[in-house]
Amino acid sequence: MKQQGKRKLKVAVIGCGGIGTVHAERYANSAQAELAWVVDILPDKAETLARKHNVPNVATDFREIFNDM
Repeated sequence: MKQQGKRKLKVAVIGCGGIGTVHAERYANSAQAELAWVVDILPDKAETLARKHNVPNVATDFREIFNDM
C-alpha cells in the first residue's frame, strides 16, 4: 500500500550474490523503497543486476554511494 505524501526509502544492495539478488528483487518490487544503487567488486555482476531491475547507479566500491544516500 503506497502512502500519500511519503517519500520512498532510498536503498543500496551491496553484494550481488545469492542473497543480494533476492534483496534487490524485493526492494525493486517494494512500494516503500527505491533501489538506487547496486554494488559489487565484480563490475559485470553489479551491471547485470542493475539492468535487470532498472537501477540507475552501479559501483564497485560501497563508499561511492554515500554522497547520494
